Amino acid sequence: MTDVVTDQIQAHSIQLDLAYYENPDYFNDLHMAQMEGPSRPANVVNDIVQIGQNGISLVAIGALVIAFSPIAGLVLVGAAISAVIFKVWYSRRLYTLMIHQTEAERKIRYYHRMISDADEVIRKLPGGCGTTLGAGFLPGVTN
Repeated sequence: MTDVVTDQIQAHSIQLDLAYYENPDYFNDLHMAQMEGPSRPANVVNDIVQIGQNGISLVAIGALVIAFSPIAGLVLVGAAISAVIFKVWYSRRLYTLMIHQTEAERKIRYYHRMISDADEVIRKLPGGCGTTLGAGFLPGVTN
């Protein structure tokens, strides 16, 4: 499933016009799709299974508790409903935060690649001038 989603993202990005690549909003969307897309389908399936398991457990324990004390059963139902509301509200806030941080995260990864791969770029310059330049700036590079 992960490979299928990754292939779809890549195929769609190849089909786009070059003007999309000049738009930073598109890069943010592409970055989010590349980061979240491959794992999202599996996460959705796992979350649905977990909701089903938790629901069955809640009903079974709730029936047992209600059999002993109806008031405790109502407290249990109230706690479950408030937990669902709390989780939905915070998941929306987390999603909004992720949307706002996408551009900064994309830029950080880009700058990290520029800095961490700079020594490899210098070493691979044509005509042997990479080792000459690297000898003055990079540790471990000699003429």
